Amino acid sequence: MTYLEELHQHYINTKIVILKVISNQIAEQYPVLKDDMEIKRNRLEINNDLCNCYIDLEDRAFKICIDGQAPYCYEDFESVLTDIEDEIASNE
Repeated sequence: MTYLEELHQHYINTKIVILKVISNQIAEQYPVLKDDMEIKRNRLEINNDLCNCYIDLEDRAFKICIDGQAPYCYEDFESVLTDIEDEIASNE
């Protein structure tokens, strides 16, 4: 494996660990979503009737895409949680 391949693999592994931490935080704050979250294609996907979105990390920002709409990027995770909360509230 070349240095570049090793670096890329390290990046992917780090990203997955961060997404697992994010998943745990979301599950703690919104238990209704706990069983409907999965890390696929190197992003966190939530497929629930109350919230259907994916969360990704891109250029030192959190990217969230809800119901296939244009994604939003935030520098802080609290804004992502607010979007999820708003989506849940609008679908209850």
